[in-house]
Amino acid sequence: MPNLFTIGSYKVFFWSNENDEPIHVHIAKGTPTANATKVWLTRDGGCIVADNKDKISSKELRSLLEIIQA
Repeated sequence: MPNLFTIGSYKVFFWSNENDEPIHVHIAKGTPTANATKVWLTRDGGCIVADNKDKISSKELRSLLEIIQA
């Protein structure tokens, strides 16, 4: 899985083939896993949390989404 960038201890990455899902990235603390948090990217440059399997706190997730949107 390609790593896009690192924010503190979090990795932002994607899998190369996820079928018919909207364009999205995953966020994981430390080593990327299949249970990472999934964030859909919108056409207007926004982000939607599809699921938070990694259980990132609301405060940290808001900060991460701001960086991803930028």
